[in-house]
Amino acid sequence: MTLNVSEMITEVRNQLDEVNTLNVTDAKILAALNRGQRKAVNIIARKYDDLLLNYDTSTTTSAGVSEYTIPVAAYGKRVEKVEVVESSGLEWEIRRIAFHDRTRYTGSSQVTRPYYYSLQKNKIQLYPKPSGGQTIRIWYTDKPETLVASQGRITSYSDSTNDYVIVDTLGDDLTVDTSDGFNAWVNIIDYNTGDIKGTLQIVSINTSTKKITFKSSLGVNDRTSVLGRTIATTLPTDISIDDYICVVSGTCVPEIPGAYSDYITQYTVIEIKRSLGESIQEELPALKDLELELEKMWAGRESSHRIRKSSKHWNSGLGYSIRRLLS
Repeated sequence: MTLNVSEMITEVRNQLDEVNTLNVTDAKILAALNRGQRKAVNIIARKYDDLLLNYDTSTTTSAGVSEYTIPVAAYGKRVEKVEVVESSGLEWEIRRIAFHDRTRYTGSSQVTRPYYYSLQKNKIQLYPKPSGGQTIRIWYTDKPETLVASQGRITSYSDSTNDYVIVDTLGDDLTVDTSDGFNAWVNIIDYNTGDIKGTLQIVSINTSTKKITFKSSLGVNDRTSVLGRTIATTLPTDISIDDYICVVSGTCVPEIPGAYSDYITQYTVIEIKRSLGESIQEELPALKDLELELEKMWAGRESSHRIRKSSKHWNSGLGYSIRRLLS
């Protein structure tokens, strides 16, 4: 099972041999954990981008318009693939070209399906210009959720008229006051993957029973969306015992598989030691070894590369022998 943020903070303290929260606060460790996660995601995006792959189909072409916005969830504006999805379900790939090659494909003519696209800042440019009404599927590297502290592990719940959860330990950050930042809204977190199952608004907190009750209906003055997340009025249907709750700004379980969480904690240990003016030379080799493991996370998985017929000799006797060798 993947470590949650609280367990990662404890692991960092154990490696630092530092239990004094005055010298090294949880907030300081959490900030370093997020830097470590960003570093890990940068490596994964280059070496094994399938792990963080996601898509968006909210873009619909308008007649004569060539520029469309890259999804805000795209990490580092990293676009992996663009497709046209027809109403019949057929999908057509739009090939990427360099920005310098765009000139030959620009003009006043419009087509049902654009053939090419290029990128400029946060925009996707389609060529030739589309005639409109087509759904564009944009594949991108998903932005990881910010790591935040857990506010409790769910031990029981009810999806009756007034949905509620009971947690093992009630977090200090929770509140019912909507004017006090974003802590009146919480995410339900999958304990294994770190996925956000749903977002709800707190209506009451019972500190003695550790019961958190959520709003079952939203009034005209209530927010229906917070930080881009839709506020639900019922618990998610896939909620489970041992799931976590945390504030709406992130997740308390890293989305990076638990097999690679050691990299994030080791990175954090080095960051904290550096900030305290301590030597990090003995820690660097361990971080380098973990980084190599991260870079090789694709190893042992089925390859997505295929041999292409790129030579006129492919059908010759030599090509036949090569195919037999590679089959």
